[in-house]
Amino acid sequence: MSLKSGRKSAEELISQAQKQLTAADTVIPCVSVTEMNWRSLISAQNSQIEILNSITETLPTLATKKEMTDYMNRQLAVLTEYTEETKAATEEFQESMMTTAKNMSASIRETLTETERRVGRVSEEFSSKLSLAEDRMQKHMDKMFWASLIPSAILLILELVRHILSATSAIL
Repeated sequence: MSLKSGRKSAEELISQAQKQLTAADTVIPCVSVTEMNWRSLISAQNSQIEILNSITETLPTLATKKEMTDYMNRQLAVLTEYTEETKAATEEFQESMMTTAKNMSASIRETLTETERRVGRVSEEFSSKLSLAEDRMQKHMDKMFWASLIPSAILLILELVRHILSATSAIL
């Protein structure tokens, strides 16, 4: 400033203008969120809440591995019981047929032998079907176990997506 006139000199005015232009050139980042963005974010969050509610409602209806194991064990016990009853009936039938066979002719003895073979085949067939049923039971138990993990995996994925989206939106 000039002491005589109280006005700024041309150099001072140029210097001041340059400082103001430098300040104006400085870029300051700014984020703008529109009403449409807010509505989209809120509707996305509402959709996630609905999905979580449906998962929460379905969760109690799923069988646990323990429940499936208990059920399959009960089925196995029933099959084992039927096997024992079949064996006992077969042995009783064989004993009664032996007694009768002693008193009968040779043709009846042949019939008895054929019946014993059939019973043996049926017993073998039943045993093989029982072991197949046990294998199927184990496979179904494994499938049910993995199926019961699906809601938890979906929930985990949804949470990860939500965190990733919130992290990326924070970065932007």
